Amino acid sequence: MIESPARYKVCRWGRRTSKTRLDLHCALFGHGPGAPARPMWSGIVAGKDVVWIGPDFPQLEAIWFEEIRPRFDGVRGFELSEGRHTLSMVGAGTLWLVSFENVAKVRGRGAALGGVVLDECAHYDLRYAWRSIVRPTLMDCGGWALLTSTPNSGPDGGKNDAGQDIVPSYFSRLCLQIMGGQRGPEWQHWHADARQNPTIDPAEFRALVDEYDAESQTALREEVYAELLVGGAGLAFPGWDESVHVQAVEPGPDAEAGAGMDWGHGTPGWIGTTYTEPDGRLLLRDEWYFQRLAAKKVGYRIGRRYLALWDEDQGQWRRRVPEVIALDSACFSRTGVGATIAEKLQEGVDLAFRRFTAAGSISHVVAPSFVPAPKGPQAIQQQKALVHEVLDWERDEDGVLVEPPALTVHPDCTEFRRTVAALREDPKDRNKFDTRGEDHPVQGFAYLLVLRAPGAKDRTAERELAELRSHLDPVSRREAERVAKMEAKADADYHRLREQAARAMR
Repeated sequence: MIESPARYKVCRWGRRTSKTRLDLHCALFGHGPGAPARPMWSGIVAGKDVVWIGPDFPQLEAIWFEEIRPRFDGVRGFELSEGRHTLSMVGAGTLWLVSFENVAKVRGRGAALGGVVLDECAHYDLRYAWRSIVRPTLMDCGGWALLTSTPNSGPDGGKNDAGQDIVPSYFSRLCLQIMGGQRGPEWQHWHADARQNPTIDPAEFRALVDEYDAESQTALREEVYAELLVGGAGLAFPGWDESVHVQAVEPGPDAEAGAGMDWGHGTPGWIGTTYTEPDGRLLLRDEWYFQRLAAKKVGYRIGRRYLALWDEDQGQWRRRVPEVIALDSACFSRTGVGATIAEKLQEGVDLAFRRFTAAGSISHVVAPSFVPAPKGPQAIQQQKALVHEVLDWERDEDGVLVEPPALTVHPDCTEFRRTVAALREDPKDRNKFDTRGEDHPVQGFAYLLVLRAPGAKDRTAERELAELRSHLDPVSRREAERVAKMEAKADADYHRLREQAARAMR
């Protein structure tokens, strides 16, 4: 971590992982390539000032009396100021300890400021401190920042425009953004717990874990294992864990491709491509978030995205293209005289594939077909249960993953990762997720899971037959209904005659 060239370093570390020692080392000697002799990012020994921000004054007092004063009191070349809580190196820079309530003092350091340490920053209003004070000051002086903390899935003091607490903490959201590639190359993120600390005996670590009872599992996962729990209580999918579910893997050659889609125009729509391995493992590999596009244009772009998987030089697919795309059955409903949303989507996909084959790249290729996902009165409950099932995983008492999840998500799927982590339960029914939230990626993915569920194909066939009948003219529809009644009566007569024959035999 010290050798990384990143300007802004975020360390999500659990208890006893040496966060304070790391902060102190970087404040003194700097960090980055060339450290400690000529580091890219300078500390106080190179003549720069460093500000150390803690949650409150008692926490800073603990650092002062446990870490700084015992090391530097009376040491030649260093000066301590008890009143100001500063450590100065003669002829060099100064380390300033500042509590969050006095964070505005960061502005007073000016061009002499080399960097800022934000200690345990998941436990105060980091969004305000970073956006309003720290980042503008670092812009002026070209300084660095080190953000270290145990994570916090609850509120950190930040409020939205309505005055409500924002959850999870800004620190947790920042970690997710970095892991999702939504922050630039200046940012880097690390995760560790006390098991990576060579001075901690494994037996002592297990004893620490044992101190947490069954009602303290959220605290255990955050404080000890430093897991990124997003949103705390009320999450629709609390089993989601970036360190468990996200891996940069590719589908195998025998993996079966599929896709799920949730339509949206005024609100975002989403489509994701999955690959099912022969052993049943599922990989969510690609996604696309879209908004305010006509259905035919969306379909055309979906087709182009899949056609981009064709390797012209090798004359083969880099990855398989789905045969079917599971879609909300409401998109197949005819509400007027025009085409349905599903028909427009299909028209766009077919157009993309026709143009591609006409260009001579591929002579024979079949475009994916949109298929209605079975949907009944308990649809949301079923979707939630199926997503829970593929997310489920288990660790043993030592924290070793003994039962991996059925689902793996590629790092490229940032929208699914972001939304599944934050989606809430329905406040009126815990068996549902809150469809008023940003649920499009989860619901689109769930449509595919529903389509894969046992019996789904039979229900789909029944719906397709009903859809075909609805397109008939009134005379033909009456004829079809008459034939259906005749078939039903014939079946009833057949069973009645069989029962009569059985009684006669007895």
